[in-house]
Amino acid sequence: MASASVSAHESNAVFVGSLDGRGDHFLFYASPPVFYSNAHLLYLSGDILMARPFDPGKLEFTGEAVKLVDGVLRDPYFGGAAFSVSETGILVYQQGKPFEGYGIRVFDRSGKQIAGTVEPGLYFNVRFSPDGAQIAYHSPVLQAGTMSVFVWDIKSGNHTRVSFNSHYNRSRLVAGW
Repeated sequence: MASASVSAHESNAVFVGSLDGRGDHFLFYASPPVFYSNAHLLYLSGDILMARPFDPGKLEFTGEAVKLVDGVLRDPYFGGAAFSVSETGILVYQQGKPFEGYGIRVFDRSGKQIAGTVEPGLYFNVRFSPDGAQIAYHSPVLQAGTMSVFVWDIKSGNHTRVSFNSHYNRSRLVAGW
């Protein structure tokens, strides 16, 4: 009945519709997931789990949202959250801070760090160039909802995006030389 896109944008649009052919219409903005149970829609607002009364017959809200739980674990990169609710209203959730990613670090043979990324993020399939001067990796581009290959020049610190328009399926995109 309710759905949201899978990107991690905080402005995801939630639409509601009916299987009887009535058209879908915009309901509100929320990051996924959004669940319906016991005449309520449950969703996150930041890391706060909210419940708002909802009439599935009229496909509209019947009251204001109320806060259920603070600090629900969420994934800021791919838009998931660690909560679920049964049809009978039993709620399960996990509290925690959102994952902020990792950095890439480069070490010499003695174990001394010689370079590293400034920003934590998601870096997949990290590969050195044959001369060891650059590193290729793929990472999400959240604003575009895509995964792209980047090349990091270790000496200058510059990161250059070299691919575009690949979806989040990490298994199909490999950074390499």
